[in-house]
Amino acid sequence: MSSLAATLAGDRRCCWAGRSMYGLYRHGIFPGPRNLSGVATLFLYSHRHPVRMELLAFAMQYAGYRFQHASLKAALRQDPNIGCDGWLARITKPRKEVRGRLRWLGVSPTFRGVDSMAEKCGLLVDEAFSEYERRLAGY
Repeated sequence: MSSLAATLAGDRRCCWAGRSMYGLYRHGIFPGPRNLSGVATLFLYSHRHPVRMELLAFAMQYAGYRFQHASLKAALRQDPNIGCDGWLARITKPRKEVRGRLRWLGVSPTFRGVDSMAEKCGLLVDEAFSEYERRLAGY
């Protein structure tokens, strides 16, 4: 299993979905980022507004990413592009700079592709937030 995970980690056709977990874009996870802070950057960039940590974690898990909430908090605290104010997470750098970072992470080789992925991720985030509210309404 560890040999398989090491092989998949180097294959950019496979999207990272959590520790030793990989999938394809068609499975709902996004190409490029290989860690929690990279994925969170894409989700925050896509949403354009500060997000409560629990909602960000829910949206990422709704998309298919697997991680512990404590790991996400630790990763975000160490990322210079993301600020955590209490329970809110937000992008701290100018959007143009973050867009360049997402391109560097491999979300897409072009800025147009980064914008397209961000739009798709934004729709998924909105869907996840609606699902979150729907589930809470049942209580």
